Amino acid sequence: MTDPADRPTLERQIGAVLFGRVLVAALDSLRAFILARLLDKAGFGILSVGLTWYGLCTGLGTLALPDALMALLPRCLGGGRSLATRALVWLAAAAGLGGALVLAVSLSARGETAAVLRWAALAVALDLPGQVLQAVLLGSQRHRAAALSGLLLSGAANLALLVPAAFGLGAPWLMASFCGVAVVRLALLWRALRGLGADTPAAVADRLWPTAWPLWLTSAAGIANRSLSTAVASALLPAAAFADLAVGSQELPVVTMLPNAVAVAVLPHLARLAAGGSAHAALDLWHAGIRRLALVMLPLWVVATVEAGPVLELLYGGPAWRSAALPFAITALLLPLRVTTYGTMLLALDRPRHVLWSQVAGIAVNAALLGGLASLPDGEVQARVGLAAAAGTAGQAVAIAWMLWAIAAATHTSVGTVFPWRDLAVRGLAAVTVAVPALWLRLSVGETLVVPGQVGLALGLATRIALAAALWLAVLRIAGWVPAEDWQALGRWARLEPLWRRHDR
Repeated sequence: MTDPADRPTLERQIGAVLFGRVLVAALDSLRAFILARLLDKAGFGILSVGLTWYGLCTGLGTLALPDALMALLPRCLGGGRSLATRALVWLAAAAGLGGALVLAVSLSARGETAAVLRWAALAVALDLPGQVLQAVLLGSQRHRAAALSGLLLSGAANLALLVPAAFGLGAPWLMASFCGVAVVRLALLWRALRGLGADTPAAVADRLWPTAWPLWLTSAAGIANRSLSTAVASALLPAAAFADLAVGSQELPVVTMLPNAVAVAVLPHLARLAAGGSAHAALDLWHAGIRRLALVMLPLWVVATVEAGPVLELLYGGPAWRSAALPFAITALLLPLRVTTYGTMLLALDRPRHVLWSQVAGIAVNAALLGGLASLPDGEVQARVGLAAAAGTAGQAVAIAWMLWAIAAATHTSVGTVFPWRDLAVRGLAAVTVAVPALWLRLSVGETLVVPGQVGLALGLATRIALAAALWLAVLRIAGWVPAEDWQALGRWARLEPLWRRHDR
């Protein structure tokens, strides 16, 4: 018998998965920074075209079957291999269709871009079935294995892309090497499936598509809304300009991870309050989370807007990347509203259909703006980059506006009161104010500090961010926006106590 004290707690399981995802996101970001230094800008843009279509087709092609498996496997009581096999059959069919789509797109491309897209088609065909790996591991309560497999695959992807680039090979070679990651994923999936029993209760097996279908509709609409502008722009922009768009429209991992982490924790409480007829109490709880996250997102928005040029030059390795500041700043316009996951509140209020319709409305606006992309003259490259970024941002903004309206209708409030606009405005004004001294320092002294070059640029940026951060912490103390227990928790994390001290005994 296993000692109950040694059984993994729910907190540890969630912590293992979250830590793994944070580390994977950090490694993926680091990979992009290194690739930008190893490849020329055009080569980076060509590789980004292949990875964009790979990400779009694997995202749409999973058919939400991994999510359905993750929900259904715990009901199989140790079995479920036949259920997972059924999902794999459907994913194999989707893999063929996805690969064929990317192959068709490659026919309209030329040179290295066409070669990269052909390899991307193979990557989609090989990798789609393996996308159920994490679902199989999490659904069978193997959380540590899920975290480790994610890290292993991230490491394999890094090696597959960075090693050929370090040897001076071009983007097609990198995309070809990337196909090897799919083989590693399939090997891990085969091993994971061996840990499942063969039996699947008939009542569970019959729930695969009824569970997956509504999830896929919403997920597919969201992916299309986020990726439509970059997919269309990949066919209309030169490689170097597409590199600017790919870099500038990329969200920082923290922008999605923090709201999602809060959503996972708060959704059961919101649902319980809403089901008990306390919709306004649910709104109050939702607003409390928004106010907390705003204290991180708003200063991040100010830094992303004011320091876009220096940040991009330092991260991607040269002044040539400053031209990505335009899509970077346009994408950052949404940061003040990325303080929550609006779908969480709609799920708690039992209005999930509005999550789907909000994304459909966003796609319509996105597509309408993209219609003007091809009409711009070929020489207006920066205008095309800016319009593509604006289309994606507008699509997301419309989706958020729709969801706010739906939440207001469900709670019998107005759009003016369903969201803490005033609190966000006050905190936003404070974030802008504390950035003024740092901006004055930049204008009076210059971007570089002490020494010229990127070292001086890094010193100058670090000094300005440290100044703004110190002033922001002072504002938080004076305004009392952070409760005492939160300061204590931050202190524990600063001392890394959660990593070395056991609190579950």
